[in-house]
Amino acid sequence: MRMIGFAISAFLLHSAFVGSPLAAQQGDTFGYPYAPEKPLAGELQLVGSTLMQPLASLWVEDFRDTHPEMQAMIDCKGSESSFPLFKSDKPTIGMFSRAISDDELKTASAKQNVSLHATTVAYDVLAVIVHPENPIDMLRWDAERSSLWSGRGNTTITKWSDLGVDTPLGDASILLQLPTAEHGLRTLAERFLVADLKREQYQANEVANPADIGDAVLKNPNAMSLISATRARGQKVKVLPIQINGSRVVSPFDEDSATEGYPLVRELTLVFPLDAKGQRHPLIDEFLSFVLSIRGQRIVQQDGFVPLGASVLDGQRERLGWEVVK
Repeated sequence: MRMIGFAISAFLLHSAFVGSPLAAQQGDTFGYPYAPEKPLAGELQLVGSTLMQPLASLWVEDFRDTHPEMQAMIDCKGSESSFPLFKSDKPTIGMFSRAISDDELKTASAKQNVSLHATTVAYDVLAVIVHPENPIDMLRWDAERSSLWSGRGNTTITKWSDLGVDTPLGDASILLQLPTAEHGLRTLAERFLVADLKREQYQANEVANPADIGDAVLKNPNAMSLISATRARGQKVKVLPIQINGSRVVSPFDEDSATEGYPLVRELTLVFPLDAKGQRHPLIDEFLSFVLSIRGQRIVQQDGFVPLGASVLDGQRERLGWEVVK
């Protein structure tokens, strides 16, 4: 846990497949200007996603240009660690590196005895990674089953040869390097990597910190994992492109991958409480306004994530009860 004061060190779905909302992506030419009525003071607590910690720090640094008396405490131990922290007497925003359903919010609200709501703030492109010596060249996407284990007919996948890899690696079983349960990435890894595989069809190892998954894959030639494409850049791992629609091959590093049908895209979400009168704390409200502004979304893009398209941005503003310019 660390306090962000005058000096800050800057460091990045209701379904995981987003599809059409990303088609409205327009870089930083859309959005709303950030024009607060007056500077605010106080302390805001940001908790949750380790992936979003650098992004949160960049947001806070820029936010404090307008609100110099505001302080932020950023404490990130994983998305799933957020919910109990909403009982704090400090205004708190939980950062989740995945989508949050309405049913999940209702369950968490009842358990924590606080009314919780959420807004989508960005998208993150995910990458399937393997050891650099693995000769596999791509995976095939089965849109009907939302699965990466496609194109093998009736073959039961138990080792790398079942995915077309020759010996000696072909004789090895598939080792999935999975983040631990407190991280939002675990839900997506189970959905896309474990998916239709039965427990006897693969080996699994848990990695406590998602930032270490790349190193874990490098230590095991038969390993495979799922990480944010922003974390895959610059690493020595091999990133697999995905064949979609039976022909087109798309890499997570393609500039327009998120709008061109690449299926492994997740929402980044902020969760926040309402008070007894059903109102957001002024600091929470102001910070959300900043994040969904042109300034906030530009930071999203600069940090390697995908900002919201215009229609999605308008939808989030409407959910928050703010005016939308038609």
